[in-house]
Amino acid sequence: MVGIIKTIKIIMPPIIVELAKYFRYHIKYSVRYKKTLKKNRELQGKYSGEKCFIIGNGPSIKRQDLLKISGEHVFTVSSGYLHENYNKLSKRHHCIPSFTYTDLQGGMNNGRDEIWVREILTKTEGSELYFNITEWDLIVNKLKIPEDRINWVMTNNSCIGNSINMTKGIYPVQSVPQMAMQIALYMGFKEIYIIGVEHDFLSNKKYEYFYDAKKSLIKDPAVDDERKLTQTMLSRIYAAKTLFETYIKIDAEAKKINAKIINCSIGGDLDVFDRIDYDQVSSQL
Repeated sequence: MVGIIKTIKIIMPPIIVELAKYFRYHIKYSVRYKKTLKKNRELQGKYSGEKCFIIGNGPSIKRQDLLKISGEHVFTVSSGYLHENYNKLSKRHHCIPSFTYTDLQGGMNNGRDEIWVREILTKTEGSELYFNITEWDLIVNKLKIPEDRINWVMTNNSCIGNSINMTKGIYPVQSVPQMAMQIALYMGFKEIYIIGVEHDFLSNKKYEYFYDAKKSLIKDPAVDDERKLTQTMLSRIYAAKTLFETYIKIDAEAKKINAKIINCSIGGDLDVFDRIDYDQVSSQL
């Protein structure tokens, strides 16, 4: 059976394969959770015309004073709640990526998914939470967390030409700041500043965070104990291509609605967005 599937994938044009993936995903999640996703209409344009900051987990934020934006809307991602000033940020939104279920280092098997969800809920008390709809069964059915405690997001394989729409789907997320950017655009933010989003793994050959990775429950199977990448160069190039192409799509969506995404990170290789110095922006708040 596996051999037949592989043969079909080789014979069929790539566009047909992608469409098949999309409709399988669409039927499984968007149909099943249609009512849940419809609730996101309440979020559309909720913060129209306002500004926000998206904080990645790159090591550069150790050199940036987050207290300067403590009164602004701030999106943090994954284990970003480990930052020492996290609880001093007053308008917090926290985004969690889709879980990867594997027995490899960092996978969510063996109960690590339940442990991480409980940790997130404890550490992010008072924050608006955004999870992928793929984790609905785990969180609502298994852990008995009220559905309305979470804002649910569905990523799909292409958005099939549609604009970002949280009642239907957003672009696939390879890095969690991409999820935060799309949510922010849907909610009407017009100025979106990003910090701690370096994406310099090709030039740096490492994948590092602002925190000690050993303190995080989530481990990256693509790095060794010294945070050096274990993937082949070809794999890294392919990952970077997909990553940057998604940022280009998100930037195009922002321009459609006259919103701006501005990179205030220190250094890094993400050159899709215009850059402004973080201190310059924060001093004008």
